Amino acid sequence: MRSRTRKDILQISKTAQQNTPKSRDIKAVKTRYRVIEKERPDSNVVEILHDGMWKDNPCYIIGGGESVKKYDLSKLRNSLVIGINRAFEFIDPAIIFSMDGRFWSWIEKGEFGEETRERFISYKHGLKVWLNTGGMFYPADILQVRCSGNRVWSYSLEDGIGSGGNSGFAALNLAWLLGARPIYLLGYDMKGDGSRQKWFHDGYPIVQPESVYHKFKSSFEKYIPKEVCKDVINCNLESNLNIFERRLIDMEEEPLMPLFVSFYTKGTGYENEAKKLIASLRAFGIRHEVDEIDSRGSWINNVRYKVDFILNKLITHKRDIVWVDADAIINRRPVLLRNLKNLSAHFRLRKDGTKELLTGTLFVPYTEQAIEIMRAWKETTETMPDTWEQKTLQGIYNACGGNGFDILPKSYCHIFDSGGDVSESHIVHYQASRQYKRVIT
Repeated sequence: MRSRTRKDILQISKTAQQNTPKSRDIKAVKTRYRVIEKERPDSNVVEILHDGMWKDNPCYIIGGGESVKKYDLSKLRNSLVIGINRAFEFIDPAIIFSMDGRFWSWIEKGEFGEETRERFISYKHGLKVWLNTGGMFYPADILQVRCSGNRVWSYSLEDGIGSGGNSGFAALNLAWLLGARPIYLLGYDMKGDGSRQKWFHDGYPIVQPESVYHKFKSSFEKYIPKEVCKDVINCNLESNLNIFERRLIDMEEEPLMPLFVSFYTKGTGYENEAKKLIASLRAFGIRHEVDEIDSRGSWINNVRYKVDFILNKLITHKRDIVWVDADAIINRRPVLLRNLKNLSAHFRLRKDGTKELLTGTLFVPYTEQAIEIMRAWKETTETMPDTWEQKTLQGIYNACGGNGFDILPKSYCHIFDSGGDVSESHIVHYQASRQYKRVIT
């Protein structure tokens, strides 16, 4: 059986939408949806997005109301953002969110222009997340979240997300489950132009009467628990949605997150490990470059290449870099890495009382001092061809008495079986070398 193209998927979904269940066709439609459900790739959404992963970080949800125009969205470029439907055309959100199969099909058919279609298809900065409310079939790069019901507020992603009958409700449930606090709502106006819907953008092929907002508003009022309301701020004083505090906010641009870099060797088990790393980076909207490389003949040669790779990225991009091994995942938002000044690594305490420098997570600032340390590391590693690059960097650290270095806490380089609660750690390492080192060598 040939693999499905995006055109095939679009046709399947279009057929599923057109054939809405009627009494005499209900059995046939249920059968067709079962086939679609069976063929649909497993999204593994709860392995990528999990409860509390955005814990205590502010989040901005961009809806479609006209009041969005009051704000400079460019100031949110370094923030956690959930962009509903067409918001991704105006900002790079950590999550592009929708629950409307028609919206996806409109993108695919170029209803919003070819530039928007290409931007959506090639989007790599964050995740595409759809609440699946009707057995739709989407491409594998769209994560699908189960709908726990129209009249439900979910308390765990394991149970799915409540839809409330509109994307704004569902996006808020998602942000709250991810642990974001506070949650700022932009464009939650709940009103149109007096007769029909109105947006801050060009709208959609289908325009509903303004009365649809009354239904949306009713879902918020009936199904959102009171304890949730204290975590939410509606950023439009004139919004018709008044169950949350309403106030204008002064947006302050958050510090820039360093560029995260890594590589994996082609044709090895590290390919699957790197996919998990990339998905976890996208879940936080972290800019990254994870490159595929050819093996250099042995595991030791591959890991020694790390030095050249980091230095090249540092010089090329002229910005702070964070190296993470390909078998790591980002588990919590690594905000500490936005404020460091020196080359930083974690040191593990050995049983003999000495400290071992670990390079699984390595922060390298774009400074003259850090570049000099990197060049010294490169030269030293080249003169010691049988020595692990981690040991050569430790030698440099010891020789300079730690000058120019800072120490990362364990939560930023937490080896999964080294003790402690990994669920609260920022970066977790899974030590794939234990499995693949001999195979590669």
